Amino acid sequence: MISLNYEGTTVTTTSGVNIVADFVGQGSDYNNIMEFTEAPNNYSTSGTYDIELATTIAGQTTINNTDDLNTAGNGTWEKNDNVLTFTNASNNNEVSDATINILSDTTLKFTTSITKNVTQQGVSVETTTNTVGIFERL
Repeated sequence: MISLNYEGTTVTTTSGVNIVADFVGQGSDYNNIMEFTEAPNNYSTSGTYDIELATTIAGQTTINNTDDLNTAGNGTWEKNDNVLTFTNASNNNEVSDATINILSDTTLKFTTSITKNVTQQGVSVETTTNTVGIFERL
């Protein structure tokens, strides 16, 4: 991994009131590898990276730094035109699509957009995250 950035929005709804949080994450200190194999089409990720996360709620921005986020995971992949579909065995076989922006002998750049909804005890949380990841072939 040579770059990872994301942005998104979380909307928390309780008692009819919406609280909106916008966030931007910028990665650094990449020590992450994603390996693809064919026949079978498996992938695995390992390593860490750091993230600086800026979260804005009601005009107030808070910045948090988290070091050594673990990226261990594995599953299967499928490519159809410019879409990579990942089935993450490490996360209950969660399926996500990544749009390939660049695929060359040296570079893989892809974008994802994932929306998750959780409702618990009358509180609803919807998070949409748009991610851009860039990997360089070793």
